[in-house]
Amino acid sequence: MKIVKHFIVNIAISSVVLYVIANYIPELWLKITSQYKDIFIIYWVLWILFRFIMSLLRRIIQMLALPAKYFTLWLSSSIINLFMFYFFEQFINYLDVGILVQLGTVVQTFILSLIITTLYFVIRKLI
Repeated sequence: MKIVKHFIVNIAISSVVLYVIANYIPELWLKITSQYKDIFIIYWVLWILFRFIMSLLRRIIQMLALPAKYFTLWLSSSIINLFMFYFFEQFINYLDVGILVQLGTVVQTFILSLIITTLYFVIRKLI
């Protein structure tokens, strides 16, 4: 039951964070446009897809980054998230379902990755 609670709370908080970053912090240059009207459902679906993709590929990437992870845990998680953001962008745009995800420069996306990594760490410690 705790896993389900953690999953639902994580999706809710992360979707709100994704919405705020995409709509109110243009310096991070994350832009999500959709032809659909219910934008909050879009953010929920995008975050669920992102978490699903991340859970599948994260194990492989973590095994490849295992030596570096022991030395720089937070930085390596942020770098993994950076690669996941670019993979997520390519995957969603490849599906061509009327949703366009655009990321900014590498520095902007890395800052976004640091924010997401920090928030995920805080959420995990709170729950």
